[in-house]
Amino acid sequence: MTIEIVSDVNFYDPENLIPYLENDEAIIRNVTKGMLDFSNEETYAGSGAIASGTTFKSLTVDASIATAGSAFPAMSNGMLKFLGASPKVTLPSTFKLPTTTKRFMAIFWAKLPASGYQTGSSNVLQSLYGYAANTSTLCQWAAVLSTFQVSGARNLMQFYYPASGGSASNLALSDAESAALCNGELHQIALLFDGESVAGMRQAKIYVDKVVKASSAQNTWDGTLNSPATDAVLGYMTAFQSSYTADGLFLGRPSVWDLTGTGKNPEDIIAADWNSAQGYLA
Repeated sequence: MTIEIVSDVNFYDPENLIPYLENDEAIIRNVTKGMLDFSNEETYAGSGAIASGTTFKSLTVDASIATAGSAFPAMSNGMLKFLGASPKVTLPSTFKLPTTTKRFMAIFWAKLPASGYQTGSSNVLQSLYGYAANTSTLCQWAAVLSTFQVSGARNLMQFYYPASGGSASNLALSDAESAALCNGELHQIALLFDGESVAGMRQAKIYVDKVVKASSAQNTWDGTLNSPATDAVLGYMTAFQSSYTADGLFLGRPSVWDLTGTGKNPEDIIAADWNSAQGYLA
């Protein structure tokens, strides 16, 4: 005879050693502020062409909502194709970090062609992912690809980040590293800002496929993030180039992480994001 004992007593876990069950293995509760993965049905379970106004759900515990600000073709292996006039996904407010944040990271995945971008009277800035109204006074963080005015070929991948509460600075990949990134293949891109490790100083880094490819010097910082009166977006940001003409530009799996006061190693998070995405964003 088997006796089954059923108890309604909760687990005793005063040191929080039992991990939360999350919708993505890379998520860290209270550190991952927002994450969308279009290959995960918790974010998006639809099929076929995507209409403007379609909603996507963050995989974080708040399940906050992102909205397609334009129509998109059907999803391609968990990635959205950005082509045409002003394509964007408006991200949840959790992607906009508090002005008191000292150390953070933004990660996304991209396929970037080497050419075919819109030409202009000067070199073009193609926004990819971020929270910025411009590249000077109203930028919290942004990934931007500069392209050549005459040819429409890729120039440099750049990370715009806070220089002070009222200005921004930028870090760019070298020409060789930008060429390696803009080869039409799938890459993970991580942007790290650290204004915490050295008091009164700030540093930025760009990782591609888990490897640091660019790093700024330590510079003085007043400790305040910009907080533009705009939305965090994947794709088109106001005041940047609005037309996406490079056929084959795909973006996906955006996430943002507040590392302030956590002691978390960003490279561990990048590796976890990489491992979680494998087999889905093929």
